[in-house]
Amino acid sequence: MGSITLEPDTTTTTTTTSSADDSIIHIVHFRFYAHIPPSTRASISHQFLALQTRCLSPATRKPYIRSFTGGRDVSVEDLHRGFHAVFVLEFASREDRDWYVHEDPVHRGFGVEVLTGVVEEVMVVDFQRGRF
Repeated sequence: MGSITLEPDTTTTTTTTSSADDSIIHIVHFRFYAHIPPSTRASISHQFLALQTRCLSPATRKPYIRSFTGGRDVSVEDLHRGFHAVFVLEFASREDRDWYVHEDPVHRGFGVEVLTGVVEEVMVVDFQRGRF
């Protein structure tokens, strides 16, 4: 069997220097318990998406999640590891993301009040565009 050698792509380079590029992309995956019906999964997913307008900055009292989208897994690759839904949030800064993760009472309440007993596992990955 032959081997494959991957060479770095030198045709494109992404450089991040402006403060606008300090945004954080926050990806959340839900694996629901097997007994949770699709209608409940959809309802919980819509409640999660509603956090975009419900989570407010402590400084401005205005929504601070820049964008928020998501949907049910429809991959044909069978690499989803049992996760049913995925969500992508964007925060303007690490500070906003950190507030959301560690302090925001609406987000924290959602995790305790809505996800407990319904979601078996949550996986989260964060990144900044073009930073490796």
